[in-house]
Amino acid sequence: AAENLRGRTCCNGVLSVTGAGSQVRDVEVLNSSLSAGVYVHASATMGNSLVDAHVHDVFYGVVFEHGLREQPGNVVQGALVEDVACDGVVFGGYGELAGSEVRRTGFRCLHDAHVPGAGIYCAGNVQGGVINETVVSETCGKSFDADSCANFSIVMSRFTRPGHAFGGEHGHCTGALAVSLLDSQDFLFERNIVENDRWSNAVGSAPPPLDPDHVFADTVLPATDMPFADLPAGGRTVVGLAVLRRPRARSMPSVEHRIVGNRFRATCLGANSTSDCVGLGYFAGRGTGLDETAFDRWRFEFRPSRFAGNVVAGSDLGSRRCGFNRFAGDAPDCVRGS
Repeated sequence: AAENLRGRTCCNGVLSVTGAGSQVRDVEVLNSSLSAGVYVHASATMGNSLVDAHVHDVFYGVVFEHGLREQPGNVVQGALVEDVACDGVVFGGYGELAGSEVRRTGFRCLHDAHVPGAGIYCAGNVQGGVINETVVSETCGKSFDADSCANFSIVMSRFTRPGHAFGGEHGHCTGALAVSLLDSQDFLFERNIVENDRWSNAVGSAPPPLDPDHVFADTVLPATDMPFADLPAGGRTVVGLAVLRRPRARSMPSVEHRIVGNRFRATCLGANSTSDCVGLGYFAGRGTGLDETAFDRWRFEFRPSRFAGNVVAGSDLGSRRCGFNRFAGDAPDCVRGS
């Protein structure tokens, strides 16, 4: 959905939301293979709410258009978003999602290529958003996928069982992280549950190309030589949450997340006894915690994310810590080359 989020022509909506201060309750939104179920437009739109909606059998579930701001924001509450071909909820601009459930999404983002869609997706949105008391499950791709986003509050939600292949009908639904924060900053991620327990979600099982952003290996190594070198089992690692940064000069710095009081569980359920698959609760990649774009290098370069009070019980391995961040326990791993 990235091409649809930055002001380009995107979407018709079965239900289009414009204006201010409206409330829509108890509606069923369905049956469009080409458009969004609910499309919240940026032009003069604020303070609207959609309550107890059932959105299903559409291309996108709910789309908050690029350009929306908190003024006040538009709220989707108590929704069930399911059986959506591409991304379930798209945060192109500011929006709020509360007390909702998103499931069975992302199996057909493109008709001519296998591109797994997410439960919740954000790209290029620095206005932020709120996700509160929401469950995201059984998605083809990632449960939550953020790319170059900032200023989100994600609290008391559950992201579980990505890589859902819909009974084997969609074999490209593999290699999914549960939660990915790529080139993103200033997220509050607190008191959530993150679970990834399918062996088919080992990162090396994702549709090619492997690690196209070179975020799981030392930047001094060619990605094609040693993909996933920073992970404990390489491409055979299943990952719960990943905080990542592309090794590119124009990438948004991955800094100042607060990842506090969460439960991370990653295992290789279903793997055979000879498999060397390893589940990793969370991963902080190289280059995270640094802002080399800051004007005052000595004062602002070190802008770590903070990890505290997180529980990794049930994971095969708790964490792998690269980059320069603050952790409650041990010192970072694999610092060389970060």
